[in-house]
Amino acid sequence: MQAPKQFLPEEIATEQKELLIARIEETLETISQLIALYKEEELDRLALPHPLLGKLSIRELFYLMSYHPIHHLNQIKENLMVLNK
Repeated sequence: MQAPKQFLPEEIATEQKELLIARIEETLETISQLIALYKEEELDRLALPHPLLGKLSIRELFYLMSYHPIHHLNQIKENLMVLNK
């Protein structure tokens, strides 16, 4: 699946790396604080729309947010291995 154009990231310069890492760490901390506000049953009962997958429960959305970056990191590693052969 391809993400809709409005969700595709713009190109990032290497010089921005440290700033982006700091922003990601802040965002992860915020997400951690926000998920702690939900009651256990709310994680399964409440749902939000995802542009490709349809409605996801809060729990499913947070699982996806945990898995998805790792999935892309693995893709990058595989692509680098192919390039280095």
